[in-house]
Amino acid sequence: MRRAVLFLLGLLAVLASAIAGDFEDGVAAYGKRDYAAAISRFGVAADQGDDRAQYALGTMYHEGEGVPRNHEAAARWYTKAAQRGNIQAQYWLCIMYREAMGVPRDYAESLYWCTRAAENGSADAQFAVGQYYFDGLGYGFKRDYLRAYIWYSRASSQGNEEAQLMIETLEGEMTSLQVDEAQRLARDWKPRKD
Repeated sequence: MRRAVLFLLGLLAVLASAIAGDFEDGVAAYGKRDYAAAISRFGVAADQGDDRAQYALGTMYHEGEGVPRNHEAAARWYTKAAQRGNIQAQYWLCIMYREAMGVPRDYAESLYWCTRAAENGSADAQFAVGQYYFDGLGYGFKRDYLRAYIWYSRASSQGNEEAQLMIETLEGEMTSLQVDEAQRLARDWKPRKD
């Protein structure tokens, strides 16, 4: 029994190394602008569940690097990576659903992916979530300055200068009690990891 467990652990280590190797080979090929090799190596790793490779393929389709630009294919790869917890892919799905890039425009789905990326620590996604709550009705949601302030605070704490400007705007619209509550909630927040 012990030998079987050791064998399985060894096999898993070899498989993990192979997946990492394919991704790293893809990165090296991409760096040399050998996009065909990059797509091939990323494809192997992506098919084995490597979210970094799935995100890389999504980006290559999104940008049209080595393949014709194809937002539908980009969204499929981003979705696979996002479901595995890739924060960048979660953020790009937020943008793609908001802008109808390769997927139907869907503000609720966009907010879902923005929130996942934001909760995982993406300052860009935190700013985007703040925009949803600030604009509210423009996206079919209820305007919520308290939530907008909280998300802008989170983005600002990571150096997002636009978020700081939005905080200043909100402070002119909110009561001092609302600002105090938003600051307390923002201060107590901790990013989660999917």
